[in-house]
Amino acid sequence: MDAVPSHDLKILMGDFNAQIDDDTQGYEDIIGKETIGTRTSNCERSLNLCSYMAFYGQMLNQIDHICISRRWASSLREVRVYTSADIGPTIT
Repeated sequence: MDAVPSHDLKILMGDFNAQIDDDTQGYEDIIGKETIGTRTSNCERSLNLCSYMAFYGQMLNQIDHICISRRWASSLREVRVYTSADIGPTIT
């Protein structure tokens, strides 16, 4: 990620297996407003990575997270997690 120019759009997505609670102390500019749940051990690593990369994370009580460069955070409109891939119409 460090090799990517700072003016480029950077998005980090994945199953981080990290639940984040509503304690935003020290991470006010990273954690979204809708946090619920209990903080897990992977939470600190995820928050530290987002802090280091200057990312804003819309992190909820889910293990799938999407983090985006703060510069582009307003471009992220809606994010949903689906349990399966939607690859097109079903052929019967």
